[in-house]
Amino acid sequence: MKKKIKGFFTSIVNLFRNIFKSPKLTVVFILCVFVGVILVSGAVNNRKQTDERQKAIDAARQREAEEAASEPDLSNFNGSDVRLMESQDDLVATYGAVPEGYIWDFDGTLLSLGDKSLSAEDVLYAYFNGVRSLDFSMVQKYSRNSTVFDTYNEYFSSDNKNVDYYDSFLRNMYKEVLLSIQVDKVVDVSVFANNKQVYTVEITMLDLSNKDFWRKDEDEIYNNLYVYSLDESDSAKSESYLYDYVLNYYKNNKALVQTKTVNIVVEKYKDLDTGWLVSDDSELDTICKYKESNLTVSY
Repeated sequence: MKKKIKGFFTSIVNLFRNIFKSPKLTVVFILCVFVGVILVSGAVNNRKQTDERQKAIDAARQREAEEAASEPDLSNFNGSDVRLMESQDDLVATYGAVPEGYIWDFDGTLLSLGDKSLSAEDVLYAYFNGVRSLDFSMVQKYSRNSTVFDTYNEYFSSDNKNVDYYDSFLRNMYKEVLLSIQVDKVVDVSVFANNKQVYTVEITMLDLSNKDFWRKDEDEIYNNLYVYSLDESDSAKSESYLYDYVLNYYKNNKALVQTKTVNIVVEKYKDLDTGWLVSDDSELDTICKYKESNLTVSY
C-alpha cells in the first residue's frame, strides 16, 4: 500500500517536472489552473447567492406567517355592525351605562335600536312628529345618523358658544322652519330587497323663496338702517334689527308657506336586530337650510 502511494506521488512529481521543462506546457498548465480557480470561485459564489436568496425567501415566509397569526379572525364577522355588537361590553366600560333601546357607537354616540313593533310608515310619521315638535329624543329614537339632528344639535351645542348675530339668526331660522313642517301625504314608496324603503313625502313648510314680504315696510326699514348705520354708526344694531324683522315675519301665522316633496330613506339593520329607522334625511335638511339660494336677509 505504501509503495502504491509513494509511486503515485512520484508520478505526479515527474509530471510537473516534464510540464515545466516545456514553456508551452507551462503556459497551458497555468491557464488551466487559472480557469479552474475562476470556475471554483464562481461555483462558490453562486452557491452563496443561492443560499442567501433562500434565506431571504424563508424569512419573508416567516414574516407573512407571523403577520397572519397576529391578525384578528374576522371569519365570524359580517360587517361593522357585528363588530359593534361584539364591542358593547368594552364600550359600556368606556362610556358608561347605555339607555334602554340604544347601544354605543365606537365614537361614544348613541345608536337607537328602534321599535320593532312599528311599521316603516309608522316610524316615518313618528320621526316627522319629533322633528316638527323639536322633540329630538324622538328623532334619535327613530333614526340613525340623522342629518337634521346633527344640524340642530350643532347649532345648539354647548361647544358652540361663540356665535354672532348671523349665526344666531341661522339657527333660529332653522328652528322656525322645522316648527312649520306639516306632513300632507306619502306620494310613493320604493321598496328594496335589503330591508330598505324610500318614501317620497309631500310636506308644507315656510316659503323661504318669498323675498317680497318686507316691501310693505320698505321705507321704515331703510330709514331705520340709515339711522343705525350712519347716524349712530352702530352696524351691530342694524344687523340685529334686520335679523329680528325677518324672524318675526316667519314666526307670524301670516307667513307664506309652500308645498315641497322630500325623499326619506328608512332601513332595518339586521346585524343589530333593529326596527325600522330613518337612515337618510339629508334632503329635508337641505330644504330647511335653503342651501340652493339666499335667505331673505342676505338678499
